[in-house]
Amino acid sequence: MTPLEIVKLKDENNHLKTQNNALRVANHKIQHRLTTLERSAALISDSPTEHIEEWAILREDVKRAAQDYHSDIGQLEAKNSLPSTKIQMLDNLFKEFSLSFAANSIDFKLKVCGSIPFMVENVIEQSKLETMIGDHLQNALIALNASDNAFRSVLAVIGLAGDCYEFSVYDSGVPFDVATLELLGTKPVTSYGNNGGNGIGFMTTFETMREVNASLIVSEKVPSGSDYTKSVTVRFDGERRYIIETYRTEDFLECGRYTICTSGGVNDIVKKPLEV
Repeated sequence: MTPLEIVKLKDENNHLKTQNNALRVANHKIQHRLTTLERSAALISDSPTEHIEEWAILREDVKRAAQDYHSDIGQLEAKNSLPSTKIQMLDNLFKEFSLSFAANSIDFKLKVCGSIPFMVENVIEQSKLETMIGDHLQNALIALNASDNAFRSVLAVIGLAGDCYEFSVYDSGVPFDVATLELLGTKPVTSYGNNGGNGIGFMTTFETMREVNASLIVSEKVPSGSDYTKSVTVRFDGERRYIIETYRTEDFLECGRYTICTSGGVNDIVKKPLEV
């Protein structure tokens, strides 16, 4: 990512923070109204036939509250729309995670490159891609919620990258444990066990990688309070590699399952197949 792209993302992130604050205000407003409506319903529920007029008024109040809330949320979604993949299910999936990230005060950006319909028709089944997207965005959400990093941001990139299709997730959450990275794909392991992680998502990813001969690239940088600290990329390159690109190469054991390289050295490493 170039310095200009990073500056642009930071500007967009500041804009999203404003939108997140507006979302919290909308939720706060509807919560108070819901509490009042619940109390009103409780007062007249014991004798509904004696309070026909009150029920009619209550129904109108509920309708207005719902309309006001959807109006507030609709304005936020319009201001924070995501690029389309041209596949409705994928668009819905990214939209749902966008709302989840916003609810957790996390900025979320999506970049779409090339034809995603071509990707699901020729590279990976749509259902498997949906699972992969959900698993790794959920991992990013857990990693951010386990972190005290002031820079709370997630970037998803899907589509054509050079000669291959890829799906990548960048986040600024807590780093992976070295032991977790060493064991990925062999059994369910996670660096976020105390925050809801279970390691099943990566097991599913490795299964899919074996089916379609894809590679996994985990890249991590020295933790920073102003930038993405790591990324996970599934590259559909037909080479079945597991690459760990890291600033702490000396911490990893040598193993035929994966290849360790310094950050930025993916194109220069020796290619090794997965042995799992």
